[in-house]
Amino acid sequence: MIPIASPLRICSAKASNLSLGSTPLNRDLQITNNQKILCFETKGTTLQQLAVGKTNLASLGSQFQFLTWSAQEGSKTASLHSNSGLSIELNLNNSAPGLNALISCDQSFAPVLNTTALSDNLLTGYLSYNREANYDSTVGFYQVLDQNGSLFDSITGRILDPTALQATDQTRYRELALSDANRATSLAGIATTNGQLVQKDFSLTAGSFYAPFAVVANTEQTYFAFAAVNTDGVNHFKMMGANTFGLEDMHGGGDRDYNDLLVGINFKNYVPV
Repeated sequence: MIPIASPLRICSAKASNLSLGSTPLNRDLQITNNQKILCFETKGTTLQQLAVGKTNLASLGSQFQFLTWSAQEGSKTASLHSNSGLSIELNLNNSAPGLNALISCDQSFAPVLNTTALSDNLLTGYLSYNREANYDSTVGFYQVLDQNGSLFDSITGRILDPTALQATDQTRYRELALSDANRATSLAGIATTNGQLVQKDFSLTAGSFYAPFAVVANTEQTYFAFAAVNTDGVNHFKMMGANTFGLEDMHGGGDRDYNDLLVGINFKNYVPV
């Protein structure tokens, strides 16, 4: 049995051989007694798409499968495998969760950085990013109100929430996201050439949620962290580890490998401002 509030470290399976240097592709999760983890895989689709019109797991068919567990009695490590070759390693981590785990706490739900617990502090760390794509993409971040990606429209006094966004509000949301008032200047201009790893220091004012967006020069498309905001209605960002964002740069979702641009944010320290 896993002790109450023990951190469980998930070492993610890599989508390619793309490297982020010393930035790890893993996540820490808080697991308590009487909770368990079940891992599954969907083939050629997302669970959301596969579940349309279905009422139970059996009806999902062969495109859905649970991963098989393998662990020795008393071991703090477990391996999970699927028939397609996907493998994930789980490790019980006895150390306390750190700064990166705190900021990634909402990433099971959405690709956002949650720095609200550190208001009135300046965060420092380093960025690592690499690319495996022919298209030239540039990633940046913008401030949002919550994990849903909501933005406040000062002209209408309304909250634009991507989980309940009207089609007529899409254009306005995109304008607000890219406005100078919402853009995070210290996390701007994240771009590199194909196969070229870049690492650089950064500092960020804490106290907000931050969500990514990407501008693809070749297609003149801009993609945001929330599917309802994108012109193709597709998710273009996926979490590949704690504070590690994977981009799919093709309109309509392309091959959905989410390694066209991989961006890792490693937070190291915070100081009052």
